Amino acid sequence: MTNNLTVIVNFYQEKQYQVIRALDSLVLQTYKKFDTIVAIDGKDKLNIKSIVDGYHNKLDNLKVVVFDNNYGLAYIKNNIIQQINTEFIAFLDGDDEYLSDKLKLQMQAINNDSKIAVIGCSIQAIDESNHVRNFYEKFDCSNNLKYKVPVHHPTIMIKKSVFDKYGYYDNNKLTSEDYELFIRWHLQGVRFYNLEEHLYKYYRDTSGKNANLNKHLKSAFKLKLQYSNKLRYNITDYLKLFFIDGLLCIFPRQLLKHIYFIYNINICGKNVK
Repeated sequence: MTNNLTVIVNFYQEKQYQVIRALDSLVLQTYKKFDTIVAIDGKDKLNIKSIVDGYHNKLDNLKVVVFDNNYGLAYIKNNIIQQINTEFIAFLDGDDEYLSDKLKLQMQAINNDSKIAVIGCSIQAIDESNHVRNFYEKFDCSNNLKYKVPVHHPTIMIKKSVFDKYGYYDNNKLTSEDYELFIRWHLQGVRFYNLEEHLYKYYRDTSGKNANLNKHLKSAFKLKLQYSNKLRYNITDYLKLFFIDGLLCIFPRQLLKHIYFIYNINICGKNVK
């Protein structure tokens, strides 16, 4: 029977234990009807492909694509998604992991409710000291998009038809490519949803994916300003933009990395230690 879901895993200079952790979390999924495409961004100096090749007998229809140059996530995702023939797509960052029921519960939700085309989930956020914080997300989070990304991008399951109908990532965006895409979709009527269950482990790494915090914050600030009219910003929204987001953009990096964990969590959720 043909699988109806493809999971895209992005790797970029992850350590061996991170690669194994991510792929093992796919092997342990209770939902099994999925293909896997591993995208390795840039020259594979750490020989990630050799680790991934050991999973061909563990993961169904595993495919590895190596991009010799560092093209950026937007280009790589567009390239991979356009090759996919399954009805649904999910994502996994190479230094994170799924909890075992992640795909099963999202597949149930997206099949049982016709209005759902994009669905994320709550996350367990883990810092470098292995301290875990559980962040809860509301089911319908679309209305908060003017403030924050409505779903944590690597947690989403999505109908491929959404890309075909509403557009792909902007290849010119090297940061905040997910936020920019979600804004464009939102303006065309796409709604965003989350499962309240914690189904994704997000690992904070200030030397890795969270290393350029100021750059990401500045990019998000510019996007909000660019789309503020279309998102119908009022005076309160502009005050928040300039006095919260604007100030964070100029925070010293060493101070910023301590508060980013909280700032990066969707405003429509609540967090509990």
